Amino acid sequence: MTMFRSDCKIKCNLRQFLWERELTITKVAKETGISRATLTSLKRNHAKGIQFQTLCTLLQYLDCTFDDIFEVVNNV
Repeated sequence: MTMFRSDCKIKCNLRQFLWERELTITKVAKETGISRATLTSLKRNHAKGIQFQTLCTLLQYLDCTFDDIFEVVNNV
């Protein structure tokens, strides 16, 4: 059986998205309840994953879609 190996990564563009809307991590954290640590990890592209509920909360708050903040980058 051949194992599937993904050579792609998900890049988070939260830094640019927040900058364009003049939002801060502190403001988003206070208004959504998402921890500053989680938001900072996403902003710096250090996050290894995100809970679906956290993702839904963030997308609703920012009034955007997954594709507005994240992109799949192939490492081929």
